[in-house]
Amino acid sequence: MRYSSKIKEILKLKWPEFEAKYSAAIRECEKEAVTKVLGCGDPQNGFAEYWCLDCGGKEKKIVPFTCKSRFCPSCGKVYTDKWVEKMSKEM
Repeated sequence: MRYSSKIKEILKLKWPEFEAKYSAAIRECEKEAVTKVLGCGDPQNGFAEYWCLDCGGKEKKIVPFTCKSRFCPSCGKVYTDKWVEKMSKEM
């Protein structure tokens, strides 16, 4: 997770400048991928709330949605692990 946050921080800091400079050369799918990575795990993009039934609903946990993009440093790891598992079973 440490690397993914560093990559995300670099994108947060440098993407607007990069996009402004090279906008004509950046494909739409690349822009969408970066947008997904930047919004991954942000509660403003949606979340699920879980309430503790044992304590009468006093405690709640908010779990933000992930982007599920294979290009995302966090979500891509899950994608890769599942692919490796599938290929291992096939071999």
